[in-house]
Amino acid sequence: MKSLLPTVPPEVWRRSPRPSAGLTVRLFAASFVGLLGLFAGDPILQWAFLGLALAVFFVSPRIADTRLPALEAEVRRSEGDGANRLLKDLPERRIVRWFAPATWLAVQKAELHLRRG
Repeated sequence: MKSLLPTVPPEVWRRSPRPSAGLTVRLFAASFVGLLGLFAGDPILQWAFLGLALAVFFVSPRIADTRLPALEAEVRRSEGDGANRLLKDLPERRIVRWFAPATWLAVQKAELHLRRG
């Protein structure tokens, strides 16, 4: 189904702030992998784990961004009661709560408000 709002390009919403919970998760995961690297015996493994820790920290928002279009499609398919239910459920989903940019969530909520009528 066609969107009721003009399309907001990903370049716009990617620049908006992300939830601090996602930053905490990214820092924890990267720190865990980095600490594993510090305790690895071989220097090559140490550097590999440290590189992996950096990749976990910097790449996880991009991985989350690849899951957002599926949620956008779900929003566009919703109507009436489904839009009401999704309006309550969408902000509570883990991927949205931890990684979705604020502008992306605002656009999806606006779309759901228009769809519920």
